[in-house]
Amino acid sequence: MIVQLPLPGLNHGPQREATEAASLASYPDVDPRILCLRAKALGHAGELLVLSKLTRLGETVFQAGDGLPYDVLMPRLEMTVRVQVKTTTSPQNGFYRFEMRKGYRNNPQGTRLYRPEDYDIAALVILPLDLVIFTARKLASHRIALHQIAAFQVAPRQSLHAAFSALGLSHEACAFTPAH
Repeated sequence: MIVQLPLPGLNHGPQREATEAASLASYPDVDPRILCLRAKALGHAGELLVLSKLTRLGETVFQAGDGLPYDVLMPRLEMTVRVQVKTTTSPQNGFYRFEMRKGYRNNPQGTRLYRPEDYDIAALVILPLDLVIFTARKLASHRIALHQIAAFQVAPRQSLHAAFSALGLSHEACAFTPAH
């Protein structure tokens, strides 16, 4: 969990952070209002899950900086793939939904759609299932039907390979060795 350390003279720091962390202690069995209040933390958890899944699939991955229209970088032989992560926590009307928008409701600029050139692959995270689905389709919104979940769980690498193929990339991971 990312914690903002308190500034001298402010009283709400550690106690408030501990209360907010405890509010997710029984995840995924959490009141929807808490999920909404903790959306940023849950989104970060989704990003970390994507990094973990890609690493376990043999990919070299890097977390991108804040303020970029993508969250993860994956060097490939042909290019560096930019991955935008979107996280959801519960289905609605038989679907898990992912809105491909940046910004947030209370932002003075509001939310806005990503441009097609902002990222290469979307990583759609269904957090309570620890499931990541990759796609190169540039839609304003993605929907994953509940009946599709089992197929994605059985073959976790399949959606990543399909996204690579859609981009014309090989399925071979890039042998990246950092300089010391």
